[in-house]
Amino acid sequence: MAQEYELIIIGGGQSGLAAGRHAHKQGLNYLILEASNAIGSTWRERYDSLTLLTPRAYSGLPDLPLSGDADGYPTRDEVADYLQQYAKNFDLNVVLDQAVLEVTKRGELFTVATESAIYTAPAVAVATGPFQTPRMPTWASATEEVLQLHSSAYRNPAQITGRSVLVLGGGNSGAQIAEELAMNFQVAMAVNAPLRFMPAKIFGKSLFWWLDAVGALNAPSSSFIAKKLRGRGDPIIGTSLKPLLKRGAVTLKPAATSMSDGTVTFADETHGRYDTIIYSTGYTADYGWMHIPKALDEANMPAQQGGQSEAVNGLYFLGLGWLRSRNSALLGGVGTDAAFIIDQVAGMVKAPAAPGVSAARK
Repeated sequence: MAQEYELIIIGGGQSGLAAGRHAHKQGLNYLILEASNAIGSTWRERYDSLTLLTPRAYSGLPDLPLSGDADGYPTRDEVADYLQQYAKNFDLNVVLDQAVLEVTKRGELFTVATESAIYTAPAVAVATGPFQTPRMPTWASATEEVLQLHSSAYRNPAQITGRSVLVLGGGNSGAQIAEELAMNFQVAMAVNAPLRFMPAKIFGKSLFWWLDAVGALNAPSSSFIAKKLRGRGDPIIGTSLKPLLKRGAVTLKPAATSMSDGTVTFADETHGRYDTIIYSTGYTADYGWMHIPKALDEANMPAQQGGQSEAVNGLYFLGLGWLRSRNSALLGGVGTDAAFIIDQVAGMVKAPAAPGVSAARK
């Protein structure tokens, strides 16, 4: 038999936990479904040296700041431990090992099916985040001569074979990995666009303090300042990569366009052979389990505005980049979006039923 709730939250990461906290405060009968066997596991699967770009003061979820130096930067395991403690501290209703297989809707009720259970609710919040399926270049091919890892599989320098390493991608993860490996290996980076650098601190204050102070961090995604920031792309924040490039400890190459027999060709038609290639090329979203007409757009991404589905009443999304602001996908910003979305859910499920129509609230 289906288990009935007022709200099903899909995903037990930071967005899902923040939504659960607000749902609890609203008195909603909610459930968080987490695919893995432990809260915070996706963080522990990242590379060992990972640290957040945001200081602790800007990295907490609602009602529970991170402990430690507010101006310091949380580590990978610290964040994972914090998320576990958060769920425990507020006794959030999380069920583990519940990978969602299918979401459908009939009438006013959603049905969420996992391998072991079926759940129904008048509202569903999808909080699976943007980091789901590792993205690889179409030209990447297996060869015994070259060790190839996506950044999601990279943990530490002990994995690297040989002496020369190519890091594909000019984002913050690629920059941190290149910086770490430059200590012991010959490292090159292949990037699609010129790198931009920003210091972690300006005049003793965190970059995110300044973004917050000028209103950029939480500016609505449709605002002029948000569009300006989005158009420029994310800068590399707070690494020592720039001086490493300047003194040649890391070399820069244009975009890689192909690989044949272990030899990589770049956009300037130069070639190079490397012992190890790390693809810091991002992720693609996977909503193959969403079986509701018009829930996704032509690119199979959520058809939504500000986290609310454009065509499906009761369907919401959380944790996506620029969902409502620059802060939407950051650990310290998901709580603001969660509060907005959960208020919408509470207003819907608690609304008095029209004459002759049964209320959604169970």
